[in-house]
Amino acid sequence: MEPRQLNIFKGPRQKGERLPSPKETNLHIALVKAIRLSIRPGWSFTHFANGEWRDKRTAALLKAMGLTAGFPDLVFFGPDKAVYFLELKRLGGRLSDAQKDIRFALMRSGFDYHVTDDFEDAVSQLNALGIIRMRVSA
Repeated sequence: MEPRQLNIFKGPRQKGERLPSPKETNLHIALVKAIRLSIRPGWSFTHFANGEWRDKRTAALLKAMGLTAGFPDLVFFGPDKAVYFLELKRLGGRLSDAQKDIRFALMRSGFDYHVTDDFEDAVSQLNALGIIRMRVSA
């Protein structure tokens, strides 16, 4: 059930107004802060700036330089050549066709790939893979 805001000036039978979903950027920043505080030795990560707004000229230049649409937001590199991909979506967000194609290609090649719109889920996945050491509780 999606969260709703009730109005104190309306009656008891109101359905409430839908709350705006948190932006993907907010989830991304919060998660990266947590990762930086708890990443295990031997692991590193980066963010691919693939989806932010840019003018047409910059977009064309990046495309000519090899930037490919659909790559996941975060990529982790660890011991023994481990590589893990994490795609963050806004609450209820879906993968684009380009993202689905890249996910399929990466998973077919044997890479771990996870998509989530939830901070706790992302932390749980990173913990399970041994990338971070962190506890989260509500």
